[in-house]
Amino acid sequence: MGTERPLLCYGVAHATDYLPADFALLPIHLFVATEDDDGQPRSEEGKKGVIDGWSQFGVVTMHEVPGSHTTMMYQPHVKLFTEEIKVCLK
Repeated sequence: MGTERPLLCYGVAHATDYLPADFALLPIHLFVATEDDDGQPRSEEGKKGVIDGWSQFGVVTMHEVPGSHTTMMYQPHVKLFTEEIKVCLK
């Protein structure tokens, strides 16, 4: 079990360098947490940086979700997160 984490980190680091040679630009619905991992409000500059990273792959629509990257998956935030997802799927 001790070797799983270093291998995972190694794989993630190299995956971020990968850019597909040919792909279709698709609509992207990006769910961005309103807080950083310290519980502080995410800056507009931080949100823009996230969008800019994804915009090379398609047109990005940002959806702000209350909480941090982790807490948005738990109550009470996950309820609002799932409502946003439902709207996008319609």
